[in-house]
Amino acid sequence: MSPKRRSTVRRWIVPLASVVLAFLVLAGAGVAYMLGTERGALWTLGALHRLGVQVEEVQGRLLGPLELRGLSYQSEDLDLQVGRVAL
Repeated sequence: MSPKRRSTVRRWIVPLASVVLAFLVLAGAGVAYMLGTERGALWTLGALHRLGVQVEEVQGRLLGPLELRGLSYQSEDLDLQVGRVAL
């Protein structure tokens, strides 16, 4: 490979690798936030609202310990209500 060709490849590979690495770091930080904080648990469980899942109170984090109060799920065939779940 000629020196000019190598420098052109490096000119594209380094920025592309940097973007991919930055994306992976941000994605990892987002997952850590969702699993490791109570606020992340609230956000994640709030996103389940579209699927018919509702939670009145969340204490803890998804990695545990986690306590859910007022958990309910409604679908066409099922109406489920649970007062308290501790995981």
